[in-house]
Amino acid sequence: KGVARSFASFWEGQCQNIKESLAVMDTMGTGRVTLADFYGANKEGEWRFGESEEYLRELGALDESSPWRGTQVIISNYLQAASNCIISREKYLVCCVNECEGILGDIE
Repeated sequence: KGVARSFASFWEGQCQNIKESLAVMDTMGTGRVTLADFYGANKEGEWRFGESEEYLRELGALDESSPWRGTQVIISNYLQAASNCIISREKYLVCCVNECEGILGDIE
């Protein structure tokens, strides 16, 4: 159990790195990254950000509502993707922490 908790702490650090990488690309401060920038980061040697557009759509991580801004990846939804879970078993997951859970818990 201790090893799993230690690994979860390590993985959360990786999740924060993912979030920071995406936040740098969020030039409008909307919590979104253009799909072109998302895939462009992958071309610059980033091993993440290679999920298909269809997969991102299924996750609810694509915002296709703005013809002016084009298709964008919603950072918070992307961070919750199964592709950002390092261990995935039937009864155990090590994924990125949902930062909104703490806030919602306070509200409830």
